[in-house]
Amino acid sequence: MKNGEADFHEEKKRLLSDLCRARGGVCDLRETHMSWLFLGVERVYKLKKPVRYSFLDFSSVALRRYFCFEELHLNRRLAAETYISVVPICRTTDGGLRAGGVGSVGEAIDWAVEMRRLPDCDMLYYRMQAASVESSDIDAVAAVLSGFYRSRPSDHVVCEHQMAYMSKQLDEDATVLCREEFGLAQQVSPLLAKAREELAECASELHRRMRAGWLREGHGDLRPEHVWLEQPLQIIDCGIQSNDEDCRSMPGDCTAWHGM
Repeated sequence: MKNGEADFHEEKKRLLSDLCRARGGVCDLRETHMSWLFLGVERVYKLKKPVRYSFLDFSSVALRRYFCFEELHLNRRLAAETYISVVPICRTTDGGLRAGGVGSVGEAIDWAVEMRRLPDCDMLYYRMQAASVESSDIDAVAAVLSGFYRSRPSDHVVCEHQMAYMSKQLDEDATVLCREEFGLAQQVSPLLAKAREELAECASELHRRMRAGWLREGHGDLRPEHVWLEQPLQIIDCGIQSNDEDCRSMPGDCTAWHGM
């Protein structure tokens, strides 16, 4: 990254940090391989990094804008109380930066997703760590998810294409997990080989389920860290993907991933 680009990103990060501090005095900055997260007392802002991967492309302002609105749309299905808006980041007349269009000049130079801050202590992950999850909590999550999956239309796909995609995903997993710097090849290679065997053995059953309409667009990244147990229950951070195959799953796949 060039110095000018790094300075520009730091300028945007300072702006969003200041927005958080303006409502509670604190900002906790967290970073993933795709985004910066600015967590304040009342608000969270997510700024997408200008990166490109095989499964996602945030490399231009236009693409980041598109995926911000896509994230807002998809996540409001299961977390309408959390996802507030998409905020433009614009230049001001004095050359500074401003969140929102008022007092700005020209087009937005980036975009951020604005969310309500959910207390960490009520996330399923933290409740599990504290051994304070009740059976009623699991029933509530199951009720929300079952209603969600019932509401989703079935995806009609060419079974062979979907199976080829699943096989390709296993190959990509192997490429990543067996990288030399991780030192995991000896441990994970037998597991990956077993996964390929199981995929081949289950092919006829998977075909049957695809033809029966079990395949549909799901959450995409269902984990205990993404489930907030207070009312109204919120399931956040829906997986944003750039192709249809990454968005499709069977309800059992998502719940099994959640159980892991």
